[in-house]
Amino acid sequence: GVWIRTYAGRHKRLWKKREGRRCRLRQHVFCNATQSTMLDKM
Repeated sequence: GVWIRTYAGRHKRLWKKREGRRCRLRQHVFCNATQSTMLDKM
């Protein structure tokens, strides 16, 4: 199946990151094939 996840570090040092990056960190993304296979096995 398709798995979704958030970006790593989305709560860390937000004062240091630019607005565009902070906006990107708030979104969810699809896992790639390797990550999906690993999550299916768990």
